[in-house]
Amino acid sequence: MTDLRGDIAHLKYLPDCLLILVPQRSATLAETLDRAQWLASFAADRAWIALEL
Repeated sequence: MTDLRGDIAHLKYLPDCLLILVPQRSATLAETLDRAQWLASFAADRAWIALEL
């Protein structure tokens, strides 16, 4: 099981919740991908990335 930080550990008990990553405008592609991979490590089937147009 993935070790989750204490402030987000409750998310594993909310299997029906959609998790949306909203990258900062100043984030680089590498930073956004790093955060996306982290989110996917425990919620890949319910994680989306927001895109601001």
